[in-house]
Amino acid sequence: MQLLNTDFETDVQNENLSRDVVQQFKSHFENHEKQTSHSLDPPAATTDVTVALKQEQVLGITKIWLHSKILGERMTLNYSRNLLAYGVRAAMYAGMGVMLATIWIHLGTDASKINDRLSVHFYSVAFLAFMPVAGIPGFLEERANYRKESANGLYSALPFVIANSVVTLPFLFVCSTLFVLIMYWGIGLHPGAGPVFRYIGFLFLSIYVAESQVILVASCLPIFVAALAVSAFLNGFWMSVGGYFIRAVNLPRFWYYSFHWMDYQRYAFELLANSDLRGLDFTCGASGCPFASSTGSGMVSGYDVLHELDIDGINYGAWGYGLL
Repeated sequence: MQLLNTDFETDVQNENLSRDVVQQFKSHFENHEKQTSHSLDPPAATTDVTVALKQEQVLGITKIWLHSKILGERMTLNYSRNLLAYGVRAAMYAGMGVMLATIWIHLGTDASKINDRLSVHFYSVAFLAFMPVAGIPGFLEERANYRKESANGLYSALPFVIANSVVTLPFLFVCSTLFVLIMYWGIGLHPGAGPVFRYIGFLFLSIYVAESQVILVASCLPIFVAALAVSAFLNGFWMSVGGYFIRAVNLPRFWYYSFHWMDYQRYAFELLANSDLRGLDFTCGASGCPFASSTGSGMVSGYDVLHELDIDGINYGAWGYGLL
């Protein structure tokens, strides 16, 4: 395997060391067929390459970086050849953005639509967090290669994780940005560049955590149907204890003090809700305000809504750290 798998050759001492070991064996075999002598000794050049490879040692961070670079290039090439799978994922995010923009269209600042705005934030987190399951088949293929190559001592788990993360992160960021740019202004969320960039950043973090969860499940259960079922269950579970369907204060104490505080969807929802509602004022109708108002002038502020939901006063940095 060391001779045939040339991806992980290391040429630190001699940059001109030949990497075409397979071609040398092929040439030797073809020449051997033409010879009357049936010697099976490999050519001297190939022997030299083999000895040099065995003597070549790349240690520590350099070795990890080199292996990560090679795996990253391989994964990028594989993804570029599998445009259908990853193109479908991007199309799913874009389609979800169009759907939200056309259903929750132009919500405005009417107080009667505050709950509709909250539904947008929850929907964005909960359902986009389920999208990473579409990448399970591709990851299982990469995992199968990793198991074979790591068993032959070519590289460890750390370079594989680094390469997979580095290659996946830009794709997830593009999908998050695509989704937000389509739906944000169609719905009429908080105007301004700052809120838009915050929304993209928080949503990207939540999708990355969801992707990591799916990868963890697929690593433990390398069967597509099993990984899909467990990932779906976990997403439903986080939705249940996040504090949206049932207020956090009304959760049974066991669920509140355990899983509610480790629920990444809870942190993501609260970040998105704060990013949108802070600084907004909503006009109450003839029937009054749906939330207690601190202004008492037929208006209810976004801070009043956040306070009523008990998610006001959060620190973006601390909640972002909690999300990760």
